[in-house]
Amino acid sequence: TVEEVMNIAKNKSLLNIEVKGKDPAQIIAEIITKEKAEPWIVVTSSTIIALETIKKINPKIKIGLVYWASKSSKLIHHFTKKSLLKKAKRTQVQFISLSKNLATLKVIEYLHHHNLEVYVWTVNKEKEIKRMKSFNVDGIFSNYPDRL
Repeated sequence: TVEEVMNIAKNKSLLNIEVKGKDPAQIIAEIITKEKAEPWIVVTSSTIIALETIKKINPKIKIGLVYWASKSSKLIHHFTKKSLLKKAKRTQVQFISLSKNLATLKVIEYLHHHNLEVYVWTVNKEKEIKRMKSFNVDGIFSNYPDRL
């Protein structure tokens, strides 16, 4: 359950809960609020209504907009920093949860300049981790937190 995962991660690492859809957002926000877990849990979603639901229930919860594109995706060819910034400002997120294939130094510097933190996912290889750190990302989501 979410509560079990929260208890395992508590005081050990930042926990990211990615919400897919509006209905789970309400439940997740209520659990985080009940457990007073705002300091060490962030919630991400690519669904704007889910992020709005989280903030409506508990404005203290740190939220991030998931933004991605696979190498084969047409989105990567149409990706612009300005469109990402516009979407981030509209959802009033504190950070962008960015796919590693979109995480260039220029994109990260641009988002930082506009007061947004940047967390990059899923970064597992040590070479990728080192590169993301050199870009001064604010957080790295990894399946191997011991490598960070």
